[in-house]
Amino acid sequence: MKKMKNILLVILTISLISCSEKELSFENLVERNELTYEINNESPFSGKAFSKYENQQFKEIGYFEDGKKVGVWEYYADNGQIIKKATYDNNKLNGLSEEFTTEGKKIYSIEYEENLKNGLSEHYNEKGIKISSVNYKKDSLNGNYKTYYEDKNILREEGNYKMGKKDGEWVNNRINSVIKSNYLDDKLNGNYTVTNKEGLITTNGNYKNGNQDGIWTEFYSNKIKKNESVFDNRFLKSKKDWNSDNKLVFSAEYPGISTWFDGNGNKKAEGHFSEPNNLRVSSLKIWLNGKSFDYNILRNYRWEWSGKGKKTYNGYGQFYHHFNNYDGQDFYRLQLLTNDRWTSTYNNGKFKIDPYSLPKLVITSNPTKSSYQYMRFEIKSWDGKKLKVNNDTWIARAKKN
Repeated sequence: MKKMKNILLVILTISLISCSEKELSFENLVERNELTYEINNESPFSGKAFSKYENQQFKEIGYFEDGKKVGVWEYYADNGQIIKKATYDNNKLNGLSEEFTTEGKKIYSIEYEENLKNGLSEHYNEKGIKISSVNYKKDSLNGNYKTYYEDKNILREEGNYKMGKKDGEWVNNRINSVIKSNYLDDKLNGNYTVTNKEGLITTNGNYKNGNQDGIWTEFYSNKIKKNESVFDNRFLKSKKDWNSDNKLVFSAEYPGISTWFDGNGNKKAEGHFSEPNNLRVSSLKIWLNGKSFDYNILRNYRWEWSGKGKKTYNGYGQFYHHFNNYDGQDFYRLQLLTNDRWTSTYNNGKFKIDPYSLPKLVITSNPTKSSYQYMRFEIKSWDGKKLKVNNDTWIARAKKN
């Protein structure tokens, strides 16, 4: 009997406490100076607060103590499913916060301290597969950092942060390769490698303060060297390229002479570069079909040209040579003579030799305002006075003044 009385006393006490706790809708609360009050009340509110959707499902439930959020707050979708939990202390996020889909699957979790992200944070997609796992300290990324491929739950990238800056070794797992790099104070610094899916290194080099530095080497999949470049604090100083048969096809010094080879040791082109993208066109020498070709021949002749496309043009064409006419480069202008007079300008504009296409001689148009076409003229072969340009043949005629 005495035991029964004690139980009844506990139940009665809980009931009295419950009855004394206030429960108010947000409609009856107001915020003043970052504290929450019951309307028409001068004392900060303590108790349970809630809001509801029009269908009377709970939208938000939480507790206030002396006008400040405390404990776990819960947020719901209009179907009654909880979509967020947040832990507060003294009106600030402090502790674990989580987010969920409307089907109840967790998509996000993060630790807070004094309203700042502080601790482990994990992110999931709607299928429940982890997308990332990262760490924070005082709202800055700090510590281990991992991201995953969403559809496979396979590690995509892993590294370390030090107060918001990348630090140490990073690994990036791509579909067909793995990149390993090193960082110092958020800048690439140290060894950098790319490995293919067979585990063979295809790129190897070094960074210094975010810039390529020293010897960089690329390989074909059969371990044969593809190219070798030497950098000095991001500036390319020299480069060599080999074909898949391990034959030298290109060798350059910057500034200095660059030479292209046919794979059998025979030169195909040669020219002076002040820097990798700046060819001194006047120094260019080219061999087409094993014969020396002086591009200056373009300005010493008129050229009879028959187009072989959908339209056929018969007449004379003229390459005009403009030396150092624009940004220190050599340019050409091409016009057509039909019916014994200059009736049109073919792709009116200037033409620049494209060093990326050497040893092919490619002249790239730089159209004027009156022309909206962009064209590349590739000189494919040279046989005496016959020139193969794209799919058309040009024949040199005596220049008429």
